[in-house]
Amino acid sequence: MGILLSKFGARGCVDLGILHTATVEEALLTHRRRRHQHSDLNEVEEALEVVKRDYRASESDLFLWKSKEDTFKERFSARDTRHLLLSFPRVSWLEGIWFKYHSPKTGFIAWLAIRSRLSTGDRMQHWVPQFSVSCVF
Repeated sequence: MGILLSKFGARGCVDLGILHTATVEEALLTHRRRRHQHSDLNEVEEALEVVKRDYRASESDLFLWKSKEDTFKERFSARDTRHLLLSFPRVSWLEGIWFKYHSPKTGFIAWLAIRSRLSTGDRMQHWVPQFSVSCVF
């Protein structure tokens, strides 16, 4: 069904009782079924039950590439990936970062900053609790 966090947001994960950092295996092994007013959440519950019946811990995972909106393939296709990437809506800051003579490094760092993904001290402290955010000088 895709990434639950992107489909339902943080509230959907809370309603389902699944941590947003949980793997599919963790969700299968620890999740208890619930009833929801939202029909999409009930569909997720049903899908989890179906997968749980067929789950075999001894088998290894299968990695799939997303090729179209809801289609996944075992083989990578640059063409399908390009079409998938171009289907996203354009953002207002696009030309400010990715222009004809841009520096890729600067563009990448600016893109991370706009998406609040830079590894700043406060973010690193979430990853490693004992990380010191005070200045080393």
